[in-house]
Amino acid sequence: MNRSISKRVLLTISLLVIFPLVGNLDRMQAQIQVTFKLNKKVYMAHEAVAGELTIVNRSGGDLVIAGRNGANWLDFQVTDAEGGLLTPVVGRPGLDPVMIQAGGVFKKQVYVNRRYPMGRNGVYRLRASVYFPPLNRYFRTPIQSLQVAEGHEFDSWTVGVPPGYQEAGTYRKYAVLRFDYQGRKEIYFRLSRADSGTVITTYSLGKLLMVTDPKMGVDNQNRLHILHMGAPQAYAHTIIDVEGKAQPQEYYFAKGENRPLLVRVGSGDIVVEGGIPEEMQDVVYEKNEFHKLSELPPGMPLN
Repeated sequence: MNRSISKRVLLTISLLVIFPLVGNLDRMQAQIQVTFKLNKKVYMAHEAVAGELTIVNRSGGDLVIAGRNGANWLDFQVTDAEGGLLTPVVGRPGLDPVMIQAGGVFKKQVYVNRRYPMGRNGVYRLRASVYFPPLNRYFRTPIQSLQVAEGHEFDSWTVGVPPGYQEAGTYRKYAVLRFDYQGRKEIYFRLSRADSGTVITTYSLGKLLMVTDPKMGVDNQNRLHILHMGAPQAYAHTIIDVEGKAQPQEYYFAKGENRPLLVRVGSGDIVVEGGIPEEMQDVVYEKNEFHKLSELPPGMPLN
């Protein structure tokens, strides 16, 4: 009888100790909210798989988010179409610690495939994990799915890297591709190393209308010129160098038979002739269907 009473007393004490801790944990979870939202659900192969990480601090005090023992405080769990867990790329730098004031919101654009090799076509599933030092634990977001698919190549060129650029004397491959998904067409640019085929960068130049095929060519500085229709009667001219850096797009408009064309002049340069430049339009065109070059993610991953 005495043993039974002792067991009951010990059980009661244990429950009194455990339940407050569980309650505190639940309250802390409610006070720290972590979300990660992908920018879209379908990506071109080797394009940056990007999304916005959001951390909301409702704890009532300032918080410092940092990794444990110098590790990265943000991590992902990524699986491929077969359910295999992807191993992160070694040597990629982590994120610096951040301080979030009481009631504050931290937002950051994150590129998942800078650390995880997601260049193969297929469906991937991922979730973000944020380490929270006060509780010595990770907060995880719900699992999301995304698809990676290859585009259809219009054309490609192999060019040398001129003096003045890094890795001068080596060779690069330009490729222009069409990407079809969910009833939408986009035009993409891809830069890779000609010898190894390693992709350096892949990004969209905006919506593509196939009323007329895009026009392309390489000028005397080994820069790629692309002229494509992104909206009815509206064209974008893009110039991209051997490092994959694009100049701000210029816009032209067709009126009747007056359409913009890419023309190679005597010097070997390529220019746009015909059409109506944007600044000469009576009504400035809303460039919603074209990607601003400032939107292109810098330092794309090598997949």
